[in-house]
Amino acid sequence: MGVKIDKMIANCLYTGISTDTGCFRYSNTTARTLRMASELIELGADSFFINTVMFETKSRTYMRLEALVMDKMEMYFDDRCCVVYITREMFEKSGSNENETDPIASKTRQIEGVLVGVTLRERADGSFKVSVRTNADLNASDICACLGGGGHPKAGGCQVDGPLEDAKAKVLEVIGKFLG
Repeated sequence: MGVKIDKMIANCLYTGISTDTGCFRYSNTTARTLRMASELIELGADSFFINTVMFETKSRTYMRLEALVMDKMEMYFDDRCCVVYITREMFEKSGSNENETDPIASKTRQIEGVLVGVTLRERADGSFKVSVRTNADLNASDICACLGGGGHPKAGGCQVDGPLEDAKAKVLEVIGKFLG
């Protein structure tokens, strides 16, 4: 494009690369990705500041919401599937909102032995937005496609009708087929 990359542009590009790769933890991180990030740092990108803000800084309302959610964590299929849910009541109690829920979806996948992590987020109409995260050879997009959604191999989403127990049962029925 013939544009000189200054510090501001380097920061923006580095932020995009860092967030898209989960701070360089996801399988889409390649040697080329790391070289590009390195070049952006040499051009002035403040990697320490960006990574701190994007991956380590959480609001108090988010932390209260996360505590409420993780306290209700449920394990299925010999602890290979972790399910958490976020209700409207949890939003009210924590002071949080839907804008702060994205980091919760990845928490379920971080538990040792978990192959499928599921987050069900209650919407105002009583339906649930479902986020699926997978480890190993399971495809989150394939799981969500069975429920009318889609996504990527390691992250997918869909929507299911409530109430919570019905929504959970629908999702677990599909996951059970994939876990065998």
